[in-house]
Amino acid sequence: MNTMNIRQDLRLLRPALLLATALLLTGALAAGLAHLWHADREQDHRQALDTRRNLQNRLARIDEEAGEIRAGGLLFDRLAAKGIVGEEQRLEWIEQIRRIRSERRLFDIHWELQARRLLEAELAPGDGGGYDMHASRLKLELPLLHEEDLLRFLDDLKGHLQAYVLPRQCSIELAAKDTGPEAGPLPPRLQARCELDLVTLAPAVKP
Repeated sequence: MNTMNIRQDLRLLRPALLLATALLLTGALAAGLAHLWHADREQDHRQALDTRRNLQNRLARIDEEAGEIRAGGLLFDRLAAKGIVGEEQRLEWIEQIRRIRSERRLFDIHWELQARRLLEAELAPGDGGGYDMHASRLKLELPLLHEEDLLRFLDDLKGHLQAYVLPRQCSIELAAKDTGPEAGPLPPRLQARCELDLVTLAPAVKP
């Protein structure tokens, strides 16, 4: 009689036991997935920091170009060799930036092109052969998916703009996380800010 009662009790308890077991397994699985997700996030963060350090080191080498120009007075020769003489092609510069962005499939680029000015004396030669050097400061903000996108973008500017592209400074940092629907499936990982001088030659104005 006791055995039959025990069996009946077990049959009654069986659904509850199965439910408890399922809950335990679900909890264990959720804990395991949470641990893996946290580990992946930490690894992604470490990789992003390493990427930023590596790119900052590479960008620092861009500044060496301005140092070489200051030391050797090479800017006039480079401008003359490229045939960059006359009025600035500002509209063409903007169109080239848009074209490069489209071809490289970059995120929206924010830029500010400042007014033309005479290049500072330490970069311009004492005797420009009847020409003055002018520069327009181009400020850029570029959201990036990959650090190489910035270097390719700068190379494209140097190769296609009717101006001598003289880097002044560049910095890069981790992009702010955006989890909204407008972020898209692949939001930018990095945010770059650069200042470049677009240098041209023009006949010197006689006093």
